[in-house]
Amino acid sequence: IGQGTKIDNMVQIAHNVQIGKHNVLASQVGVAGSCKTGDYVRIGGQVGLKDHVTLNSGSSIGAKAAVTKDVPAGETWIGYPATPEAEQKRLVFSLRRVPEMREQLKAMEARIAELTSKMNSLLDETDRSPQIRAA
Repeated sequence: IGQGTKIDNMVQIAHNVQIGKHNVLASQVGVAGSCKTGDYVRIGGQVGLKDHVTLNSGSSIGAKAAVTKDVPAGETWIGYPATPEAEQKRLVFSLRRVPEMREQLKAMEARIAELTSKMNSLLDETDRSPQIRAA
């Protein structure tokens, strides 16, 4: 454990872990075996680090994240599983749109079925081409 590192209460540090200088580990962090952190790393509360993970210098981990991969220097990762902050935010905001997107998809499917039916009716009238089938 490096000089100037601050470790809050209820933090579990397993075997063969190397923690760099001036790190901050908030409460209830779990660091599995053989993990390494660089210097000036910040880890939020209730974070879990999988074994053999490296948090490079200057990286930050948001609260309640589950880190399963190495985190590059200077990056902030959040979420479960932890990913770069911008990617995680994009996923969360996309998930909020899923119900609306499902309704749009249902409406499009209904419109396709309607148009397919109309096309087949027109083809029946002209009897020039084989029937078109809805997917």
